[in-house]
Amino acid sequence: MLDPVDLLLAVPGPVDLATGGYVYDRRIMAAAAGLGVVVETLALPGGPPPVGTPALAMLRDRLAAGPVRALLIDGLALPGLAPLLDEIKPAGSGGPRRIALVHHPCALETGLAPQVAADLAGLERAALARVDAVVATSPATAALLRDERWTDLPVTVIEPGLSIQPLPHQTAPDSALRLLTVASLTPRKAHEDLVAALGQIGRDHDWRLDLVGPDTLDPPHAARVRAAIRAAGLGDRIRLHGVLSGNDLARRYAAADVFVLPSRFEGYGMAFAEALAAGLPVVAARAGAVPELVPENAGILVPPGDVDALAEALRRLMADAGLRERLARAAAEAGARLPRWPDQARRLATLISEV
Repeated sequence: MLDPVDLLLAVPGPVDLATGGYVYDRRIMAAAAGLGVVVETLALPGGPPPVGTPALAMLRDRLAAGPVRALLIDGLALPGLAPLLDEIKPAGSGGPRRIALVHHPCALETGLAPQVAADLAGLERAALARVDAVVATSPATAALLRDERWTDLPVTVIEPGLSIQPLPHQTAPDSALRLLTVASLTPRKAHEDLVAALGQIGRDHDWRLDLVGPDTLDPPHAARVRAAIRAAGLGDRIRLHGVLSGNDLARRYAAADVFVLPSRFEGYGMAFAEALAAGLPVVAARAGAVPELVPENAGILVPPGDVDALAEALRRLMADAGLRERLARAAAEAGARLPRWPDQARRLATLISEV
């Protein structure tokens, strides 16, 4: 018999991926542990989504092996878990409190075939109907879950804390404007829109773009992004760095002049929070939680998928140093107000005790 656990996180493995959702999971569990909460992370096999029979068996065995006060199910694991959630005893009868953690519905991921999206939506709704509480990582995601009837339960918003310690801004040795994108190379992040917009600008301005983020989650898409860069003749202007973290990532923010990421949807957008904390003007699509996170006076938001508007926003910032400075000041002010992980972990600990 295993020792009692206050909080068991079930999430598809591997759990060390450099994406916002996985960073959230790691940080909030570590912060909860720092508050004295006994935590455990269970990396489910099979990959998201949906998890299959091996994941169900692993989670079933773990719950039988020792007392668990609360089961936190990452949204990537929700599709497919409804049968097991039916088996679990209610919290009042000795079972764990079942809490869904939704970054954004899996069915809304960009690039899914319509039938795949519909199937995922059905699985997610079935699982959400069998939990005791729902956590969303932004007000926008909470509103979506309520307004589109993904769940009839109250939705608790626990936004991410800040994940990097900002460094002082570094002046580049040349005159080029430094653009930075931090995101996985996946369709939802819309790197191809950014490359197309920069292709319109071409060499009218002196700029460089650093792309930071994993390129292994969707290798065919990553290959398309690289091909788009070559086709636009921008191989000397755009550099792909892969995954960076810690001080390496903080230094990249410190060296940048503008943060740009035209995602088609964001459940929160941790990279935007990091950019604000670093005092960077933001260029982004007005999608999902981005307008909640990025104040109007800290960036320029354009319609999702509008390459012309994206190019025009970048041109404005490239041509107007005064505008960049004003947006940067507002970004730094917004960044200073962002929540920290210990505070967010306290909110999760409170939810565990109340469910």
